[in-house]
Amino acid sequence: MSFRLRRNESVDEGVRRIARQEIGSALAKIDDECLPLDRTVHEVRKHCKKLRGLLRLVRPGFEETYRQENAWFRDAAQDLSGVRDADVLIRTFDRLVSCRPGQLDASTTDSLRGALEQHRRVFGEQIGNLNERLDQFAHKLTEARERIADWRLERNGFDVIGAGVEAAYRRGRRTMKNAYADPTPENFHEWRKRAKDHWYHMRLLRGLWKQEMQTRRDAAESLSELLGDDHDLIVLREKLCGETIKLDGQKDRVAKILAMIDARRLELQATARPLGKRLYAEKPSELIDRLHAYWKVWRSAKGSARSTDKAASIEGVMEV
Repeated sequence: MSFRLRRNESVDEGVRRIARQEIGSALAKIDDECLPLDRTVHEVRKHCKKLRGLLRLVRPGFEETYRQENAWFRDAAQDLSGVRDADVLIRTFDRLVSCRPGQLDASTTDSLRGALEQHRRVFGEQIGNLNERLDQFAHKLTEARERIADWRLERNGFDVIGAGVEAAYRRGRRTMKNAYADPTPENFHEWRKRAKDHWYHMRLLRGLWKQEMQTRRDAAESLSELLGDDHDLIVLREKLCGETIKLDGQKDRVAKILAMIDARRLELQATARPLGKRLYAEKPSELIDRLHAYWKVWRSAKGSARSTDKAASIEGVMEV
């Protein structure tokens, strides 16, 4: 529950605290010998994405630092992305087959999955020692954590928060419109990234009004997952049509799975559309005005134990 701003700290302090905690959690995952390596990579990349979402929230308050640090965390996580991508291909294939039972015979399923598993083995041999790569990544994260002490916002309070939420929300509305006007993989992938930004921002601001923020968080998370599944299918399709996976003599089998991918993507996009319309129903200025009103009430609340207990009790009733 640490990925949120607190009522009794400045935005400046909160950003530094959250960034340190996310890096600390990533380092702990790298040190956890009980975690499988692919799971470690997945968890570490998640923390980097959360850090980038945090940076975008306050981007209007330190543009130069944002550009430098966002690029750093992006590139650092990208260095590990291939490790996970090979596993995602297999999981995406399995989900596709399970949600469309009977469309592929057992021989076709086994053959295509076997090719994906062989791709994962070959890729694993090519990337070298993963433990060594994670150790190098941990060293980089430690250096990044030391830089956090120098982060200073040029603007503070809701001034910077509101501007950050509004910019990301506005881009989300625009990228949704672009995705359905021109349904390219690139446009849907861009919309997915902006939906995840809004999800992160609502998590960071959940203290404003837990019930309200929870609703938006759930919607943004569901939308991100739908668009994430769509993106995974895009990647699977590209790999099956490319030259990195050995599929000699399986043209007919590949054609079947490609047709299944295209049909499933249409379903996911149709499901995402009404959810996106509800999430982005408000104009950006209207959403920010409402959040600002919540912010002022939240920040002006009394700090006594009695008032805190009472507020918690009211929130609990509202969340039932």
